[in-house]
Amino acid sequence: IAFGCITFIIAAIGCFGAIKESPCLLFTFAAIIAILLIAEIAAGAAAFVFRGQIEAEFDKNADTLMEQYDGGDNAITKSWDTLQKKLECCGYNSADDWKNETLAPLQGGEIPESCGDITEGC
Repeated sequence: IAFGCITFIIAAIGCFGAIKESPCLLFTFAAIIAILLIAEIAAGAAAFVFRGQIEAEFDKNADTLMEQYDGGDNAITKSWDTLQKKLECCGYNSADDWKNETLAPLQGGEIPESCGDITEGC
C-alpha cells in the first residue's frame, strides 16, 4: 500500500507539472525518477556482485525450513506444499532432498504428497 501511495504521489507531481506546464514540478518529477533509476541500477549491481552470498543465504534458509517441515498444518508445511504445487517442483534441489534425513528429519525419508510425481527441484 505504501509503494502504491508513493507511486501515486510521484505520478501526480508529473501529471500536474505537465498540465500546468510548471518547470518546478517537472524538474522535481524528473529528479525523483532519476534518483529511482539510479537506485534500481545500484540495487541490481549490488545483487550481481553479492549473488554468491545471496544464493548461500537462500540455501541456508531453505535447509532450515525443510528441517521444520512436518507434513502437518503449520505455516512452513503449508508454504512448502503451496510452493511445490504452484511451481510444479519438489524439494529445493530435487525430490531427493526430502529423503535426506539431515535435511528433512521430520519426514522420515518420505516425499510430501505436494510433490506428486515431480522430481525436479524448485
